[in-house]
Amino acid sequence: MQSNILGRTDLRVSRLGFGTSEIGLNLALEDKKNISAIFSYALDNGINFIDTAASYGISEQIIGESISHRRSEFILASKTGHSVLGKDWTYDNIIQSVDKSLRLLKTDYIDIMQLHGTDVASLEKGDVIRALQDSKAEGKIRFIGYSGGNQDAYWAITSGLFDTIQTSFNIVDQYAKNNFFHEIKKRNIGLIIKRPIANAVWGKNKNLIIYSHIPDYTDEYFQRSRKMKKIISKINYPEDDIFLALKFTLSFEQVQTAIVGTQNISHLRNNIKIMESKLKISDQVIDELCRIWSDISDGWEQK
Repeated sequence: MQSNILGRTDLRVSRLGFGTSEIGLNLALEDKKNISAIFSYALDNGINFIDTAASYGISEQIIGESISHRRSEFILASKTGHSVLGKDWTYDNIIQSVDKSLRLLKTDYIDIMQLHGTDVASLEKGDVIRALQDSKAEGKIRFIGYSGGNQDAYWAITSGLFDTIQTSFNIVDQYAKNNFFHEIKKRNIGLIIKRPIANAVWGKNKNLIIYSHIPDYTDEYFQRSRKMKKIISKINYPEDDIFLALKFTLSFEQVQTAIVGTQNISHLRNNIKIMESKLKISDQVIDELCRIWSDISDGWEQK
């Protein structure tokens, strides 16, 4: 499995990470045997970056129950603040959330704790960032990250306060490439990409709402993919749409890890197979997809 150092952290992460929102929000604790098999397969095959969040249902708890005994084998990132306990963004709520995450994950430390979708107004107050800084000083977390998009993410990137940024980037959502990549590279911030395969909508003739726990994102991505596919030329596009989507995202060197989640172990096997493949998509395909996005994406905000 390809790996590299995540920005200015000392964390060596696999370029393919594993996201847990789908497992956490779609499955139940009774599915532990299946979930444990998925986690174990990921770790056994070189995936060492696992991303979760306090708001992802049973995600943190099932990680703790399934693989906390293998804690030394993976880099663990979680998120706090987004719908945490239904409360506001305050110092005390963030501290409580971090402590709860540690208990559920059955670990003494979290490698990266990310503020989850925090808006600029809350970031500028400073309380939630200070809560993470104090948690870091106590050894509860190693690095501080931000997860979000659009102007909120830009504030986080340019603030100098965050070690990592997690944001969306894929064929139908190229906002980050045009607005964030340069600033992130200049500051040597670790870049974690979410939704790298665009919720698996590319190539679909019908919106099946594959990601049923986030249908609004999936529907928007599906509509964008239909508009983009009407314009593509007859150049040699790969037949495997997941291969195309994942290879497109990872073709950009700024993408240090891309997290793909699934509750289906066969999908995980295929994703790992794609990573192991030496086949690439051509520069011609990449350039055309970027050009089409630029031509028709007016008004398309980052999702």
